[in-house]
Amino acid sequence: MFEFLDHAHPLIWVAVALLLGTLFLATAIELLLWPACAALAVGLLLYAFPELAGAHQLLLFVLLSVCSVFVARYLLPHRTDGSASLNAPGNRMIGRQAKVVEANGFEGQVTIDSVHWHAKWREGRAVEGESVTVVGHEGTTLIVRAQPRQ
Repeated sequence: MFEFLDHAHPLIWVAVALLLGTLFLATAIELLLWPACAALAVGLLLYAFPELAGAHQLLLFVLLSVCSVFVARYLLPHRTDGSASLNAPGNRMIGRQAKVVEANGFEGQVTIDSVHWHAKWREGRAVEGESVTVVGHEGTTLIVRAQPRQ
């Protein structure tokens, strides 16, 4: 059934790997990366063992793809470096200290790393120049808490 692969050149699998790798880069679908690695591995194995039957090549490709997907999914650490908050930059600000630039009652402007943010005070009030802590956000408005006065 897979006789067309019986005499396949290893570069066929390398081409499949390049195609899947290009699709991965174009779409950023991480699931395509692991089959690309599997196709490259089958190409290398076919280079080392040119008598490998077509059915065995496909079986190896499927097994390596599935195993590498599961290994990547469950053993590699998941990214928590802020990439999950790409569209919610306020998530990266929680816990940071901000300096009050303008205060109007329970709202105002604060700066973090020279970037101005609209802010609302959850507890207490702050005055200009005072330091506050970011405790959350609503869209792009930071929710801050005034530092305890000493």
